[in-house]
Amino acid sequence: MYIRVNDKDDIIKYDSFFNFLNAKRRKGHQIIKFNIKGNDFEYFEDELSIKYIGKHELNLFKQVQVYWLTTNTSSLIFQALDSANLHFLTIDDSTGEITKVKFSDLEEGMDLVLYDPTTKDYVLDELGPVVCLYSFNQEDQVLTPDQKLMKNIYTKEEAKLSRYILSLEQNSGMIINNFMII
Repeated sequence: MYIRVNDKDDIIKYDSFFNFLNAKRRKGHQIIKFNIKGNDFEYFEDELSIKYIGKHELNLFKQVQVYWLTTNTSSLIFQALDSANLHFLTIDDSTGEITKVKFSDLEEGMDLVLYDPTTKDYVLDELGPVVCLYSFNQEDQVLTPDQKLMKNIYTKEEAKLSRYILSLEQNSGMIINNFMII
């Protein structure tokens, strides 16, 4: 899974948070990752995997959608370079099991599993309105007031995205802005 977020976004470390904006160096940071073990989590420290986006590669990212996801307590704006492999976590209503849900299958009002830094374990949070921001064509000259507003928000948020791509191995997850992404 490959994801691009804002340099100010918090990635959980042992007993603290890490973000690129306040980092002295970007590589070598040990972050908290997790695996799902039955109906619980195995948390472990591992190195953050990143790749720098060069000047010439940056234009390619203008073709990738920017998404905005909010719950009652957390928010995340990101680009998923392989959104088919991006999963969030929820509790299956019928079995009570922790399950992965594809980003594309998230629905408004769904309960998401988030990380609580106080208890150092997971909590459930209700998914607020699902907001998706899309690329706009430069040729679009006539926009409705709603489209103009969304274009302004999109442009501001796209400009804040990091020059680094975060990556994960299959079946392990990381915690960004309390979202448990796998």
